[in-house]
Amino acid sequence: MEDEEKAKLINQALNKSASAFMFQIKGFENEHTQKTFNKFIGYIKFFEDNVELLAKSITRLNYIPKDGWEPWDIDKQAQSVLISRTPKTLTSAHNLIIAGYYDEGLAVCRMAYENLLAICFLQKNPQNADSVLGYGFKKQIIKQLPSIKQFKPSNVLTQELKIAEEDEMYSFLSMPIHGNKFAVWKDIMNAQKGCGFAFNLGFSYDEEDLSIAFNHLIALLYLSLCLFKGIFGKYFKDSEMPCDDRAIEALKIFIGDFPDNHYFAQFPGIVDKILTALQIKDNN
Repeated sequence: MEDEEKAKLINQALNKSASAFMFQIKGFENEHTQKTFNKFIGYIKFFEDNVELLAKSITRLNYIPKDGWEPWDIDKQAQSVLISRTPKTLTSAHNLIIAGYYDEGLAVCRMAYENLLAICFLQKNPQNADSVLGYGFKKQIIKQLPSIKQFKPSNVLTQELKIAEEDEMYSFLSMPIHGNKFAVWKDIMNAQKGCGFAFNLGFSYDEEDLSIAFNHLIALLYLSLCLFKGIFGKYFKDSEMPCDDRAIEALKIFIGDFPDNHYFAQFPGIVDKILTALQIKDNN
């Protein structure tokens, strides 16, 4: 195809009317967002206040005098980078969930959870920091790393910290990653109850799914605050720490009041076990 023909084809595509379908999607997002604010304003307010608290606490570390600090090796540097990305990642998940993209929001939550698990792994195995930095690269590169232990997110609670037989949080957050299994499973079950399957693009408002997504989001925010305070809290004076015990305790109570499905009522206890296994509970 000649350049002139290519330019003509591109101009034709650019001069078409805006997609009616995309306008419909935007209309769905706006309508869903409004319903979410009407029904889940408590969740939203709780999340926004605490993610801001986490972000302010992380940022404030930049301005604390560092006289007397021990040198930060690669493991501590990696932890600081991973925790500093957490507010952005959780906020991205939050925005997707509010707009009605539950599975996509949970998929982003898994990214945040993997970062938090990497922080736990580094706290337990500082000498194996390169396995965290190399995670996700080709196997040929991993084999060249000197680490004795290899970072695998699904094994952190079960094999590294030995506090659970299964990481239910990681298992659930993996479902949207691998073919949207949670949504697909629900659609198939609904089809079995009826007389066949009507094609469904997935744009719908579902309070149960919305609640499940918010529960995971806030649980991860709680773990983020606990890990930050436990690992980096020693660098603050009492008056300097925005992320105080009252805010963390309020989140703990809030999560403890979640419905008992998907183990949320027990999640604060799991976090306590994580902090104890990492020997940072006293700092929290």
